[in-house]
Amino acid sequence: MKHKIYVLFLFFFFLITNVNSKSLPLKDKIIVLDPGHGGVDKGASYYNENESDLVLNISTILKEELEKKGAIVYQTRKGNYDLSSPNTKRRKKSDFDNRIKFINEINPTLIISIHLNASNNNNYNGIQIFYKNNNELAQSISNALNLRRKPVKRNNIYLLNNLKYDAFLIEWGFISNYNDLRKIKDKNNIRQTSLKLINGLLKFYNVST
Repeated sequence: MKHKIYVLFLFFFFLITNVNSKSLPLKDKIIVLDPGHGGVDKGASYYNENESDLVLNISTILKEELEKKGAIVYQTRKGNYDLSSPNTKRRKKSDFDNRIKFINEINPTLIISIHLNASNNNNYNGIQIFYKNNNELAQSISNALNLRRKPVKRNNIYLLNNLKYDAFLIEWGFISNYNDLRKIKDKNNIRQTSLKLINGLLKFYNVST
């Protein structure tokens, strides 16, 4: 009798574990989202919209979708402020340094820095991904988003250069392009793009759902 109970216990344990792995495929991942700019640093501004506000909104929605998949998600900022130290003479560098310190102390699996592109040519549009080391990760995300631009390796992005972990920077469209901006402001579009991005992560981590 005890043997049968033990076998049933093991059966239900493995059943529950398998269900959790399917419904929460990112449960072992710690992800930091880094919405750029903030506070007095508004980033690019077009059509009365500020990059700093828009990327924070994107980050908040992406965070929700990642958490639904079981990931533990941190944000470098949750409001309209930057991370620079008080009375610093080099505000931008201080902001970056404090973001880097915050991220490295968490020991995350992955960092996603979120920005918006801008150009004097308002015909330029679309999402673009920049990375430093992990081409396979960047390519997996790019494929999932069906991007026409290939991920670009960059060695001159201060944030990426000073992080110890897998990271990429995503330019979530051109704020200077009106059609891109409409998508950037549309919560349903952000959510759909977020789900595609997450599918790219799942493929990279070889996780089935």
